[in-house]
Amino acid sequence: MEEKVKQEIHCGGFPIMVYKSEHILTDKEYEVLISRDYSYHMRKDEPNCGLITTEHYVLDNPELANVKKDIENHLRNYTWALMKINNPFIITNSWCTRNPKGATHHKHSHPNSIFSGVYYADAESGDITFSWPTTFSKNFNFDYDYWALNEFNSQEYVLSPRSGDIVIFPSWIDHSVSQNTGDNDRIVLGFNSFVTGELGTTDINTYLNLKTKNAEH
Repeated sequence: MEEKVKQEIHCGGFPIMVYKSEHILTDKEYEVLISRDYSYHMRKDEPNCGLITTEHYVLDNPELANVKKDIENHLRNYTWALMKINNPFIITNSWCTRNPKGATHHKHSHPNSIFSGVYYADAESGDITFSWPTTFSKNFNFDYDYWALNEFNSQEYVLSPRSGDIVIFPSWIDHSVSQNTGDNDRIVLGFNSFVTGELGTTDINTYLNLKTKNAEH
């Protein structure tokens, strides 16, 4: 399988990949994304919150079939070429966010998912910051005097994705999005994924059969 990777990052040793989408979003597909029903994603610590779709399976829309296929190809590249996993992964749910000028997005992770990703349909500003999960460092949390910071010893890593980028990362990594300073809404399509099929072996009692299906709805 040919790897089409724009950028490979290891934040604290965790794989974060940035791909350039092979699919150019059509006007019709863009209209489908922005015409969904949205509601405010309200949080007390996020006064400048954006909008999120009330629909949880946006990529199941038939008019977005080519967008979904492109994302699935990059997810397959991530799991197979980078992570060297034979087991197939499927997209379990997907949603779209609209962040107007001034909007931010709080720090969070994605439960009930193994790998997550975001497709930047329209983005001219706003960074995504990946943070080292505190659960991984609480037992050995030393304030070293680093003479230089790199992708392995940094506590966070900042990316500046733009339109057409797809970022895929482990779902349990904390991440947040900075303020949109552009005049246009930032349109982002998010998705989660989970493994399917057979894992492990009966030889050492690790066998697990996960006949995961696309969510029924």
